[in-house]
Amino acid sequence: MNNENLLNILSAVLLILAITIVIYLIWWMIWNMIRIPIRMKDDILEERESARQELYQIQAQKGVEWDRYKEQQDELNNLRKTFFKLKEDTEKIKEEKAKLQLDKENLAQYNKELKKNAKAS
Repeated sequence: MNNENLLNILSAVLLILAITIVIYLIWWMIWNMIRIPIRMKDDILEERESARQELYQIQAQKGVEWDRYKEQQDELNNLRKTFFKLKEDTEKIKEEKAKLQLDKENLAQYNKELKKNAKAS
């Protein structure tokens, strides 16, 4: 009976070990079924956050580029205004020069007539 008793104890220990392993495997499967979706959700949230940060950086960069574009547009408008003002000033100076040239020619002609009249008298 001693051998039979040891055999019963051994089979009971093996049965308890098998039941423990089965319970552990069931617990492990349930834990993974719970943990995998949570891990996937965390990964998705991390990707979403990184995409959001990248979007914020792109928007900030676009804002800087837009500000730079507006500054260049303002500078271009100022240069256009300056160009047209200089163009008008140049045209006025040319008109004045033409008037002065005409006055000079008229004075030279009048001077010649006075000299002729002075010689004739």
